Amino acid sequence: MTVWTRPAAWWRSAIVLSAFLGIFLSNSSLVYFTIQSNVIVLGYFLAAVYWMARRGTADAPAPRLRGAAVLYITITGIVAHVLLNHGENPLPGLVSGPDRLQHWSSFFLHYTTPVMVLVEWLVFSPRNASRWRDLPLWLSYPLGYAVLTETRAVLFPGFPVRYPYFFLDPTEKGYAWVGLQMVQLVVEFAVLGALVIGLDRLGTRLRREPAPAPGTGTGTDAA
Repeated sequence: MTVWTRPAAWWRSAIVLSAFLGIFLSNSSLVYFTIQSNVIVLGYFLAAVYWMARRGTADAPAPRLRGAAVLYITITGIVAHVLLNHGENPLPGLVSGPDRLQHWSSFFLHYTTPVMVLVEWLVFSPRNASRWRDLPLWLSYPLGYAVLTETRAVLFPGFPVRYPYFFLDPTEKGYAWVGLQMVQLVVEFAVLGALVIGLDRLGTRLRREPAPAPGTGTGTDAA
């Protein structure tokens, strides 16, 4: 049986295609967390498909990195939909209106890829690969991104796209407000990371084999 007979290989390949299309069609740069998280997903799942083909396994490699990729792309999807798009329906822009190419890019980056990655995390193996001690390590990247953005803006005021997101911009409300936003987001991301780990446990329970029927007996029961 080759790896291409396994649903995991096709699903992970579809994730690679979705992330690639979103990045390729976008006119944004790596300064945005959206692009960075999709690049991480693209790189990880491309490597995962290669790993599966070489090893003949359905298991994805590097579980800790896989969990981090899940968290970062989920952050991208939720922040975009809730904070940036204010919960608006993304579908109309795909079929009508100006700049449909960018609407498609945004749809891949913020909706299709995050949902597909979450499904992959819930359904496919390895299961029970994440640990609670991974959470602080996962959170260091988005926190570092925010700190680097503020530092870069101070040191290089002429940098293009000085503040990629409004909640990192102290121009009107000051650094205290930005600091409060960062604390709030870190707390929310920690909850989200805990949910990612919880989904890993849930996926394990959903895939667990049914318990033996009464009377079938194990070595202990038969004694």
